[in-house]
Amino acid sequence: MLRQRGSSASGMVMILMLAAILVMHGNLRQLSAGWFSVVGEQHFIRQQVAASSALAWGIRRHWRAAAGWHCQFYPHLSWRACLLMNGEGNEGVIRGDSGAGSLSVWRWIELRRGLLRPKPRGWIDYCPLTQDCQP
Repeated sequence: MLRQRGSSASGMVMILMLAAILVMHGNLRQLSAGWFSVVGEQHFIRQQVAASSALAWGIRRHWRAAAGWHCQFYPHLSWRACLLMNGEGNEGVIRGDSGAGSLSVWRWIELRRGLLRPKPRGWIDYCPLTQDCQP
């Protein structure tokens, strides 16, 4: 009778250990999935900050009115600001990014005497053009 109690107690201990291992494995999988999500979010935030900084830097640069894309590169960083003027008038769009293939932010602008004037409510999260979105 004593032997039966000991074996049933050790059986219960084994079941509890197995349950604990399964719970820990599930928690590890959730933690790993959450970690990859955090890493992806950090990557997006870094690209968003770099693109916004490149756009702000580009708006303060001196530009000349000309057809087609014109880009300026920030020294020592991969920031790039590119300007595309509308064929008629002094309006256009400026794009800021942190290099080719990265996230971009856009802003409608006016060009006056070589200086850009951002349009109120001119922020855009996507290419506003029907074609020619890549400088």
